[in-house]
Amino acid sequence: MLGANVLFKLWTITQGTDDSQGGAVITGSVTESCLWGSFSEDSPSQLLLEQGLETTKLASVLLPAWNHGDLVTVLERDHIEIVGPNSHPNLTHHYRVLAIQRTPMHTLDRRGIIKLRVTRIDKNRAEEWM
Repeated sequence: MLGANVLFKLWTITQGTDDSQGGAVITGSVTESCLWGSFSEDSPSQLLLEQGLETTKLASVLLPAWNHGDLVTVLERDHIEIVGPNSHPNLTHHYRVLAIQRTPMHTLDRRGIIKLRVTRIDKNRAEEWM
């Protein structure tokens, strides 16, 4: 895929069993670990910035529909992590998938592209991932 200069890791998020206090435990597993694509951050509108409103960090991600001979499966609420190149400003940041759009091609056509609309997940320093 032309312009695929960012390496991603795709996490499928699941609901684990409750902890000892009855709280929900969110867990996940890596479904794709070497997924090349392109990443483009979207800027908030000038009107929102002038009003001082806190805006979400939105971005668009383009991925190939096929990776290493397998069809890429992405669901809403999955996480995508930037793992390369090492000079990327958003390295190791996680993004939650909000929307998925596939090209209108047959699923067996290897030229297919998946467009994801993602939002950045802010986490505190004490929080660990999966």
